[in-house]
Amino acid sequence: VDCSYDDSGTSLPVTFGQIYLKQDDGVIINWSTKSELNNDYFSIERSKDGIKWTEIGSINGLGTSQVENEYAYWDSKPLNGISHYRIKQVDFDNSFSYSEIVSYTNPLSTSSVLLRTATEELIIDNEDEHNIFTVSNMSGQVILSGKLNKGRNLISVPELQPGVHIVTISGIIAQSFKVISF
Repeated sequence: VDCSYDDSGTSLPVTFGQIYLKQDDGVIINWSTKSELNNDYFSIERSKDGIKWTEIGSINGLGTSQVENEYAYWDSKPLNGISHYRIKQVDFDNSFSYSEIVSYTNPLSTSSVLLRTATEELIIDNEDEHNIFTVSNMSGQVILSGKLNKGRNLISVPELQPGVHIVTISGIIAQSFKVISF
């Protein structure tokens, strides 16, 4: 049930319909309006934490319309981990309102792994808290494992023999990386 209350005696500038996300080589933010009154444009905003918001694009509104309209914006580079999105609707007089917030978890880029063979260090950039890592050889034998902190982790790995190893990072999302030691 859609409900709204306005004690000024005027209509709301925009009545939002639904907002949803679709993964397609990035994220497509889709939203609809049920009606628009003096609607200048929409600002698409993104946030990592749901507190600080950044405009990533804008789309012109239709001014005034009493029919349902659909809009879409493509975010080709969603943030690592979780991206929160909202639509800021701006009127011709610069008054504005917001849509509800929708969130997307990027499963492809929450962590990165680099092996420095000269210093025998494994560098794991980790975006999520409470993740663990394992280093295995190609036979599946676990050589090293431990907990990761959020951010950059430097892990000493002097016991790595030359060859290909698999580093697995497990948490909400599991990722595996191949590293080669010389």
